[in-house]
Amino acid sequence: MGEEMQEGRLRLAETLAGWTGKHPNVPVHREVAVGHPVEVLRKAAEHALCPVVGTRGRGGFAGPPPGSVGRGLIQHARCPLVIVPTTHHAESAEHD
Repeated sequence: MGEEMQEGRLRLAETLAGWTGKHPNVPVHREVAVGHPVEVLRKAAEHALCPVVGTRGRGGFAGPPPGSVGRGLIQHARCPLVIVPTTHHAESAEHD
C-alpha cells in the first residue's frame, strides 16, 4: 500500500502544481486516500458545506447524468453537492 500512496501523492502534486502557481492565494489541503471513491469522498465530505467533485463524462453522455461516483455521492449527500464536468479545454489547461 505504501507504493500506491506514494504514487498518489506524486500524481496529486503534479496535477496541482500549475494551478497552485496560478492561484497562490487559494488554500489547498492535499490528501491521498485509498478505498472505494464514493465511500472515501462521502467520509471526507461529512463536515463540508458543499463538496465539489469532477466528472470525466465517460458514461457516453455529453452532459448530465453524472457517473457512478457522482450518483453514489448524490445518494449519500447530507449537503449540496456540485458535480463539475471536465471539458476538453480544462484537460488541456492542466498540461499548460
